[in-house]
Amino acid sequence: MPTTEEQLSLSAYDLNLSRFSRPIPKNELTALALNEVAASRGRGFFFYLPSRECWKRTADEKILPASRAPGLTGRRYPSLLFMDYVWNEAAYRDFVREPHRGRYLKCNALINPPPDLTPLFAVQFVDTMRGVAYTTPVPSLILYATDVAYYLAGTDELEQTVGRWSRRWRPSGADPEARLNTAPFLWNATTAEAQQQKTTMERFKQTTIEALYDELVRRCVAEVDGIPATFEASELIHVVPRPSRPEPGIALGRTVLGNIDETAAELPRKRQKTS
Repeated sequence: MPTTEEQLSLSAYDLNLSRFSRPIPKNELTALALNEVAASRGRGFFFYLPSRECWKRTADEKILPASRAPGLTGRRYPSLLFMDYVWNEAAYRDFVREPHRGRYLKCNALINPPPDLTPLFAVQFVDTMRGVAYTTPVPSLILYATDVAYYLAGTDELEQTVGRWSRRWRPSGADPEARLNTAPFLWNATTAEAQQQKTTMERFKQTTIEALYDELVRRCVAEVDGIPATFEASELIHVVPRPSRPEPGIALGRTVLGNIDETAAELPRKRQKTS
């Protein structure tokens, strides 16, 4: 397995719907790496959701009206999900034989969601200096991914360590009252104060992918100090951003021309050539 620095410096690309090259976000690459460890250890499976940054991109309003654009990602939205799953020999063999493309699609929670009653543990993923993190209604986890290391901590621990945003300088976006302070010192600790802040986070640092996996599993399944499941898989539909004011679609076989609503059968047909 690669070191965390090698993993975090890894670049991989996929094709989007327009067949253009798309860099795969770090949370998705991290899910793939964690699943390799999970398969070898025989426990757990990790899913990813599109990163918060992906939801910020919007199409031209002529193509996608604002009323049909997805809403903001709030405090309940994670970028990683853990499912407590026990691997058998057949599942492990299938995983080893599976090409990376297949593994990538299977850990996409939108494409391959687990059964509705499956308990899931949410992990927020922050990979930029000004990345957003929240306290959550149920204690959950936050994973910081810098250029060289991972830092994994609970929401309650981070609230005590970095604190919440000041009410005087309430940030914009969803659920501002639940926003935690950013942690740029994890990337750039040039001042004495930043170095001191970074020192307080050292206890959360994970230096290998295996260590990160072990800590994630321990925090999720430990009977004494483990966190509760965040939600069941059936709630994913409510966690993923959706339009704030969705518009009804047009029924199949119909077209709207100005104020005239005609069925396809009523539209003029092209003349066919006669021999």
